Amino acid sequence: MLKVLQKWFRENADARTWAIILVGLIFCLIWIWLGLAGKVEDVKFDSEDAQLLSTGWQVTAEGLVQDVTLPSKVEAGAGDIVELTKVLDAEGILGNSLIFYARQSWVEVYLGEEQLLESARGRQLPFDMVPGSYWYFFRLPSDFDGKTLKIVLNAAVDRYAGELPAIYVGTKASFIYMVLSNSKVSLMLVLPMLILGICLWIMGLFPGHQTMRKKLCRLGMFATVTSVWSLLESRVTQVLFGNMVLSTYVLFSCYMLIPFFAAAFLLTFETLGKRKYIRGLFWLSGANFVLAHILQIAGVTYYINMVSVVHVLIILVMLSVWVSYIDLRRHRANIPDKSIYRAMMILSVFCILDIVNYYIKPTNIVGSYSKVGLLLFFGYLGLSVIRQVSKLEVQEAENRLIQKLAYTDMMTGLLNRTSFEKEMADYREKPWKEITILMVGDMNRLKYINDNYGHAQGDKALIQIAYLMQQCFGDGCKCFRTGGDEFCVISRGISEKKFAALCKRFMRSVMESPQEADWQLSVSCGYCVADEGGIDECYRKADAIMYAEKVASKQQRRS
Repeated sequence: MLKVLQKWFRENADARTWAIILVGLIFCLIWIWLGLAGKVEDVKFDSEDAQLLSTGWQVTAEGLVQDVTLPSKVEAGAGDIVELTKVLDAEGILGNSLIFYARQSWVEVYLGEEQLLESARGRQLPFDMVPGSYWYFFRLPSDFDGKTLKIVLNAAVDRYAGELPAIYVGTKASFIYMVLSNSKVSLMLVLPMLILGICLWIMGLFPGHQTMRKKLCRLGMFATVTSVWSLLESRVTQVLFGNMVLSTYVLFSCYMLIPFFAAAFLLTFETLGKRKYIRGLFWLSGANFVLAHILQIAGVTYYINMVSVVHVLIILVMLSVWVSYIDLRRHRANIPDKSIYRAMMILSVFCILDIVNYYIKPTNIVGSYSKVGLLLFFGYLGLSVIRQVSKLEVQEAENRLIQKLAYTDMMTGLLNRTSFEKEMADYREKPWKEITILMVGDMNRLKYINDNYGHAQGDKALIQIAYLMQQCFGDGCKCFRTGGDEFCVISRGISEKKFAALCKRFMRSVMESPQEADWQLSVSCGYCVADEGGIDECYRKADAIMYAEKVASKQQRRS
């Protein structure tokens, strides 16, 4: 039964794909089932909770003072100072530290007259950058009861000006768990993408079909760039990495590269690679990436102000796929790349939802829909590309076998006459710079063996000579069977002295081979070094030397 199933899976590539999908589904379903029903309260690490300080705050913005409940938003612009104040009461606070997430804003924190925290506005950087979006954490002194906490926010861009963050009180352990817990869905979506992207990239580096290697590499780059952006946008990396300036740069750079690598991947497909507008979007996205860096370094604008341009490019890339698909359908043309069209259409829906959400609700977490869409996109397309790679590997293996059959002598395993003629033609077209030596060999008394002991013994003798020839001349020479009892060896880059030694070794091996009945293996050989006379003249000379040796061998046997 097991052998029958194995044979069925070998013969059905689609069946293997469905088996992989089934195994994955079983794993995921049991994971979800146990995740919902298998909680054990007494082993959780979140025994401490972070408490939201939402009430009792006053905000001062543009000269106006008002009571607010956090999180909230007030009217303000880039560069406007927004102050949050609250009198702390030790009885209502369970913990000794505070944390909040401020986006693209300079931050200062005071308790009474004491400054507890100041974001590094005057930090030493090669060029000016936005403050970045960080978790700000600080410990309260033991005498904080009754003192006024003041948080000063100064947004660098209009989008986040006036945004009042949620402020939590608790312990450092509770904050770390809160950050990780809030990001677990993002991590579950992003990490598979990152792993898949790296695997596809590595697969694309291995030898194989050129087109598929290019597809795998570019899809791997696309997946890696998008997953790194999603990971940095998930607000969890600050727990692991401290250099948030570098993280901010990588985040914006990866996001600006998304349309570039998306277009680069699309161009590897037959129907999409011919579209001029997709090639144009590829170059336009690359130019936008370079321009954004020039403008940022020159101090003209921040990376974040170029996000809208990236959104336009992403939408144009998505629309280009729809336009191409509609055009093919309108002309009733065959669509060989259906998988990429389906995957991009799925992704386009989620990306456009995210872009719309970005402008309608600025306070929402960026990329929520895109992460789901990207996971579906890479999962579906990655599986499709791997299936194509498997089919191409089978096809290439078949082609290699056909080529081997076309250029190999089936009885002896040496290269055949066709391969020999191809080698000679290559030399005629462009003579090799290395020293080239050609040897012609002819088995003696093959007709006598066939007539007296049968063709099976004659074949056995030919196979033995071919084996000894391959063993003696090794990998540095090409050995051919060019006819019934005729053999040939061509060497490149081997000195005449060494080749003469190889010939003597071969002749000695033939003479020392075990004797069959009343006949002994025997071969006549002649070789010549190719010169300005060409390879054909070299062959004629070697053949003449071989023939003279054969005549001498016959005379010796008669005597």
